Amino acid sequence: MEARISAPARAPAAWKRGSFASPSDYTLDLTARDRADLAAALDAADSAGRLTPAHALTKADFRFGELAQKLEAAYQDVRAGRGFVVLRGLPVDGSLDRFIAAVWGVGLHFGHALSQNPDGELIGHVIDASGEDATPRMYRSNFELRPHNDITAMISLACWHKSQSGGATAIVSAATVHDEIRRRAPHLLEPLYRGFHYHRLGEEGPGE
Repeated sequence: MEARISAPARAPAAWKRGSFASPSDYTLDLTARDRADLAAALDAADSAGRLTPAHALTKADFRFGELAQKLEAAYQDVRAGRGFVVLRGLPVDGSLDRFIAAVWGVGLHFGHALSQNPDGELIGHVIDASGEDATPRMYRSNFELRPHNDITAMISLACWHKSQSGGATAIVSAATVHDEIRRRAPHLLEPLYRGFHYHRLGEEGPGE
């Protein structure tokens, strides 16, 4: 059966670099009040001995005020708008556990966490583990990770330590890529729509 090629995607998801006048178009900068709300939630969790593991914390532990409204607007931008948001101002002056909990708390306002590996990790660390693993996932190596799609509806990346070199993150609009294929070589879309096999990279679960 011949696949029906979709019409060009609609804005704002189908963006290009020139679609934005400045980074402020897609950036949410936390104010001092926002950070205070976040710090209060972290202090409460820490006092109760619940700062770790972060994935045990729930949305009820992060009842933000004005920040909750900002995160809801950011969620709508990601879910039904341009598809991404850059958030700046997370606390990096405390412990790593505190930072992870902050990232987790913000993430709870965007949906439910899912694991992307057989170990069931809900929070993964981007480190170079190639010395101990001969075939690591790309995010656990020092190799360039080119634009790709993950299997979850959303993904969150947070930077604790700035790298000495490299480490730049590039994002691409999948809708724009689709439209460019449609414009340049539409015959390639039919097999794409049909689906294809992909490699589990040795991360199959028991019995799979």
